[in-house]
Amino acid sequence: MNIAKEITFSTVKPFVLPIRKSETVHIFAMGLMKEQIFAKHKTQIPALLVVLQGSIVFRINSEEIILSALDTYQIPIDTEHDITGVDEKNIFMITKEKV
Repeated sequence: MNIAKEITFSTVKPFVLPIRKSETVHIFAMGLMKEQIFAKHKTQIPALLVVLQGSIVFRINSEEIILSALDTYQIPIDTEHDITGVDEKNIFMITKEKV
């Protein structure tokens, strides 16, 4: 699978591309357009974010973190956060591991 070819960017909502889901891991990619927001939410499972293309702003605890292609970020559990696309097309991948 080529993630960039599978993502369909839309102004209506962020695009979610399932990659792998099992009892122990959930991997998916997301596509965000410029200024598009993946709304505030929390995770109950440890998650690793990897930016594949473009740049995003990751907001957590009133802090803004700019992440660019190939940057990673370990998302803390039970902490509200949101993500905004910076470039015209932005792709990032999330890996959640059930411990």
